[in-house]
Amino acid sequence: MEAAGASDETSPFPSSTTSSSISHPTQYPTIDPTTFDLIVCGTGLPESLISAAAAAAAKSVLHLDPNPFYGSHFSSLSPSSLVSFLNSSDDHPSAAPHAVEDSDDHASFYLRRCPVYSQVETSGSFPESSHGFLLDLVGPRVIYCADSMVDLLTRSCASNHVEFKSVDATLMYWEGKLCLVPDSREAIFRDRALSLGEKSQMTKFLRLIQGHIASERSVEEAKEGILRIPAEDLERPFTDFLQNKRLPPKIKTMILYAIILANYDQEDAESPNNLILTKDGIESLALYTNSVSRFSNAVGAFIYPMYGHGELPQAFCRCAAVKGALYVLRMPVSAIIVDKETGGCKGIKLASGQDIFSQQVVLDSSFEVPSSMLPSNVVDKKLNSYCSYKVARGVCITTSSILPDSSNVLVIFPPKSLYPEQLTTVQVLQLSKNVANCPPGWLVMCFNFVNGFLFITPNQVVA
Repeated sequence: MEAAGASDETSPFPSSTTSSSISHPTQYPTIDPTTFDLIVCGTGLPESLISAAAAAAAKSVLHLDPNPFYGSHFSSLSPSSLVSFLNSSDDHPSAAPHAVEDSDDHASFYLRRCPVYSQVETSGSFPESSHGFLLDLVGPRVIYCADSMVDLLTRSCASNHVEFKSVDATLMYWEGKLCLVPDSREAIFRDRALSLGEKSQMTKFLRLIQGHIASERSVEEAKEGILRIPAEDLERPFTDFLQNKRLPPKIKTMILYAIILANYDQEDAESPNNLILTKDGIESLALYTNSVSRFSNAVGAFIYPMYGHGELPQAFCRCAAVKGALYVLRMPVSAIIVDKETGGCKGIKLASGQDIFSQQVVLDSSFEVPSSMLPSNVVDKKLNSYCSYKVARGVCITTSSILPDSSNVLVIFPPKSLYPEQLTTVQVLQLSKNVANCPPGWLVMCFNFVNGFLFITPNQVVA
């Protein structure tokens, strides 16, 4: 797969209407033609997927973004651009959406863009020269080698525009120290930290899971003597299923938080909506086992895109552009144009004042649509619902690897491993120059921590 290049403020597409041709924010280009099959506003991952699919189906597509870069909230940015983006409020006017009569047959409903973060506070500093650092807006995130996103990239040929690197190892914080997470049966038996009994129990459990998965795929593949997990157990919490299999606490914790990557405390009975069912846990285990050794150059089950996760939406944007989609950056959308008689969408009004017409318009999640435009059966429902919680996002730039002789490392801090009130998993991702997100000689460790705070150095962890 080919590397696509880092995100920046210039468009990767040679077009006279891209951001590279705009010298001032108020000097908007005129778009021609003015009618399209589909208009997409925002270049985040969902919008880019829709744009690529429509263009592949031979639809005419206009794809817009008010930012000078691709990816929206899925971008990978330099430290200064990241802070500026998080603290930006220029694109979010306080005025509520309202309608202005434009003509006898249509009206323009002016839109409001709502910030994803209600309040942002930043502190700390980067090296004097922060050139060459790229940080993901979506936070530390790895991808399973067998993930459906990888398959989609391959089927759509978007894999021609992005390259992945292997995550060398996964560590888990257990009883005051970091321990390696074995990623195969062979690795289990090589792990000196596990007792002989623990290795036997772990192997027996994996054999049960593999037998159940085989019996689900095909009756012919289900060999005599292979046990199938009862249907009633599949609907129970996965943590109860693991407990009934008498797995040691350490192995159980590894499976829940370092292998299937559960985000919330699975022992918290007061939050049943956050509990993973056995059927979903087994599906995630199957994804993990299918990811191990899928690619010859991938050490374990996880991979990470070069230049950051911002390359994923860009890859699909490139596919759409090859199929004829037109891209315009630094182009805000100010209103939706609606037919007065039918109530159907007719197009959009740009910040430049130009009207662009299409009966199909996709807006990213930052737009608030007036309730008067919604069908009667959803008018009383809140269109834009936001979760209210605090997220501590940390970035640690260092020259020392948390694991000697390893470059890209995922570190898992299970719930309650740092202090009793910790109800969410903390994932710390260390990245090196081989994913092109930092200069040679440096390492970047980043983490997200919901409803709490964490400080990490290469040598110690302090809550």
